[in-house]
Amino acid sequence: MNASDPVADVGVTVRDPQTLAQLGQVVSAANGAYAVDIATGGAPVPIAIDYVKSGFWSTRAFPDLPIDRDTMGNGLPLWSTGDAPVWTPAAMGMVFTASGVTRDVADGFLNIAVRDCAGNPVPGVNVSISPSAGSTIRYQSSSGTPSQSLTVTDGPFAHVLAINVPAGLVTVTATLPGRGFLNQQVMVQGGDVVTLAVVRALD
Repeated sequence: MNASDPVADVGVTVRDPQTLAQLGQVVSAANGAYAVDIATGGAPVPIAIDYVKSGFWSTRAFPDLPIDRDTMGNGLPLWSTGDAPVWTPAAMGMVFTASGVTRDVADGFLNIAVRDCAGNPVPGVNVSISPSAGSTIRYQSSSGTPSQSLTVTDGPFAHVLAINVPAGLVTVTATLPGRGFLNQQVMVQGGDVVTLAVVRALD
């Protein structure tokens, strides 16, 4: 869990991102900490991570890089692989209000982190998703709230919110003149679930 706001008794399940087969499962401790051992077979393993707690929205995180060694979340406001953000319904309600968007309960919510090779946020990036019918893009401002005016990522977070995304396979594309990014494909779920994805710069 994020050390700045620890949450106990969160079910953490590591999965294969393609088949969703379970690779490991634990429950977070009183201080929010957790550790999951997964077998790699001597080769990097792509993963997805589910975080589930009663009374909270669930989160399914899709790190873009496969795991080939111990990985530890930073426990800071800037998300990194291993951190486990979970939001209350009240917190998510404030996100929708700040975004100026009415929630469609059948659709999904996509939280996209834009990072460079070292894991640092990249400002000035335009992000799009496909399919996008009915969805709304909002960029996270420097204050941490969704902005209704930003059209590119902003520091220090460089996160993008895609709201009311049709559930299913979604492609995330990032563009910034002079830089290339890897596209990311994630399976977005509808309902009370946040899908967390990463798009990373090639250089």
